[in-house]
Amino acid sequence: MVSDTRVCFNTCRPGAARRESLPVRAILMGLIAGAWASLATGETYFNDEGVAFHSFETPGRQRQPLWRLLDAKKTHAFTSSNALKKKLMDREGAVLETSGIYVSIMELEGMVPLYEFKRKKDSRTILIVGEEGRRDLLTRPDEFEEIPQQVYVFPPEFRGPESSPVRLLRNPFTDVRIYTVSQEEIEKVLVTRDKRMKRLRTAARKAVKEGNGVEVVAVGETAEFGNFGWRFQHSASLGREVDVGNGKVHKTRGQFVSFDVTVSNRGSKSIKLRAPYLLTGQGTRVPVSQEVTDAYVSPELRFEPDKKLGPGERKRFQFVYDIPIRAHDVSIEVYSSDPAVVDVMVLDTGR
Repeated sequence: MVSDTRVCFNTCRPGAARRESLPVRAILMGLIAGAWASLATGETYFNDEGVAFHSFETPGRQRQPLWRLLDAKKTHAFTSSNALKKKLMDREGAVLETSGIYVSIMELEGMVPLYEFKRKKDSRTILIVGEEGRRDLLTRPDEFEEIPQQVYVFPPEFRGPESSPVRLLRNPFTDVRIYTVSQEEIEKVLVTRDKRMKRLRTAARKAVKEGNGVEVVAVGETAEFGNFGWRFQHSASLGREVDVGNGKVHKTRGQFVSFDVTVSNRGSKSIKLRAPYLLTGQGTRVPVSQEVTDAYVSPELRFEPDKKLGPGERKRFQFVYDIPIRAHDVSIEVYSSDPAVVDVMVLDTGR
């Protein structure tokens, strides 16, 4: 039941931020977020991942609630399991909230199983539609446990009788997920993200010529710019001093910060790369600190000037920048595979 369709949510002249179909894309990006997104980045928010599945908004025959809980750490969990509900309430201090979501306990025509997983270290839950996504998490028994349930929903691509779309809002920094049928809640939750995107867009416009287009791509999304695909993965503060070898230490009044970025070439020809600039909310445009990058970054992640990316090749790079100590609203200014394009795309970093 897993589709490979890709949906473009935001488009403009520079390119488009794209999300792969649910649920596999959400699962994989959640795993990446858990491994790479840094909570030290400062500001987190939720992305709208689209329709996760279709269910019912009212109780009825052969239906049961999808319980929604909020634990003492303000983490949401969702489950149809009474046993897990009780466990989270007793051990995690979770309280019940109204979900407005009801799942079927019998498989009606067009329905598929809803698989439930919980992270072993906390209350975070993942709801899966499709065997492929389930298999992905079953291969990680040290991180996830499957909650044994037999409930059914309609898949994302099919809306059954009396059913309503359940949207997934996901925090790409923490992988906390909210499943909701409420448009009011969606709009409320996305306010922080929308305000930040607006600020980043305003800051980026200061660095480009008047009339050039600007697109901002949120953490967890891929920016498609010509034949390039760009994704921000991770950032880490390195402090004010970095040893570059031979008894030499680079110092700054600001801070050195490393940023992991994945670049993919979707075209049929090799394309020359250059290090992207960093932008701050104060209008500062920061070049890569190449000497510090060469000294700090491991060889497999190191960027070499004028490096070419082959057709179909995907590569992760780590760049180090010297940024002002109080810099905020930091983004990475990426570029198109077509050198004639003057518009700008920026990747949010959460900093």
